[in-house]
Amino acid sequence: MPSVQHHLIWAVLRLTRFRFQMGKVAASGRVIRQGPPPALRDRITREDFDDHPVWHISPKGGMRSDKVVYHLHGGGHVFGMLSAHFKMLARWADMSGARVIAPCYPLPPTFTAPDVTDFTARHFQKCVDTHGVDKIVLSGDSAGAGLALVTAMARRDQGQTNPPRMILLSPWVDATLKNPELENYLGAALLEPEGLRAAGVRYAGELSVTDPRVSPLFGDLSKLPPLQIITGDKDLLYPDICRLSDKLRAANVSVDFIMEPGLGHYWMFMPQPEARRTLEQMTAFMQGAELHLRSDD
Repeated sequence: MPSVQHHLIWAVLRLTRFRFQMGKVAASGRVIRQGPPPALRDRITREDFDDHPVWHISPKGGMRSDKVVYHLHGGGHVFGMLSAHFKMLARWADMSGARVIAPCYPLPPTFTAPDVTDFTARHFQKCVDTHGVDKIVLSGDSAGAGLALVTAMARRDQGQTNPPRMILLSPWVDATLKNPELENYLGAALLEPEGLRAAGVRYAGELSVTDPRVSPLFGDLSKLPPLQIITGDKDLLYPDICRLSDKLRAANVSVDFIMEPGLGHYWMFMPQPEARRTLEQMTAFMQGAELHLRSDD
């Protein structure tokens, strides 16, 4: 059962009609970014790549792991890195002992999917050249999780080695949002489909929204590394996330599928007990823990 903290947070989000506000921002195309919270600035450094910031987040007490997390933030191709991203990634760095590298990739309307995927591919290769692909865990949340999947698919197609494991949090993998099952999930507190559809079209640019570079669910999902997918069954994206899991398994890709009953989108960024449990599961997976099975397997 969801915690009391979770119920309180989601009650506030519903009362403030948060998903409708988010939908308006997504539909408008207005880009929103935030810098690191002051409390974390002593262990967050910045480098620039193609004039876009890339944040390096170190664990308290220094590195205790040889792993490097390469994380692509979510935000519906409208929001850049936000305070919640920095805080969650810092907690993950503390728990895992690993350095986290989080690029602020370019966003629409100035840039579209071909620009974003090119930027990410080139910067990720830079990290591979620096740290070695076997030491990297490729991860992402929401739209960033979709971009992480696209990055891995492109590397496979180009004959490049992928990291040994990937982690996808509440992944957005179908920008069309036309799955009829989504109608049953419209009460999700954080997401509103019409605004997301507009954001998906804007992100696609000259591409179709069904192009695998925009919606990886429609691409070839074979020969990818083992993935951990974490979702809640109250997430608007849950039906498409289940489709993703099914397609990956049909392609003989190992999937560690974790579904949190009663939770919606992005709970892992909220101050609630479920967030810590999720970070523990992510850390265990990146360190090589055994796979979970879908409840319907």
